[in-house]
Amino acid sequence: MNNQFKKNWQVCPPALIIAGAMGMLVDDYGMSHREVFELIEAIKRDTWHGLAEMHAENKKGGRVQ
Repeated sequence: MNNQFKKNWQVCPPALIIAGAMGMLVDDYGMSHREVFELIEAIKRDTWHGLAEMHAENKKGGRVQ
């Protein structure tokens, strides 16, 4: 990840979408903040390997930004 985004995720459009979706889970779906973070942990567990594979492919000459 670009160091700039680690320090200031508010300038990263995809991160803003994630933050907005978190707000929607609270406002529109009635989840508590604890439930939102539990859901995020489940998503992290379920997507970890796929994202790691995508990253490895990018390093081998795939799509790089």
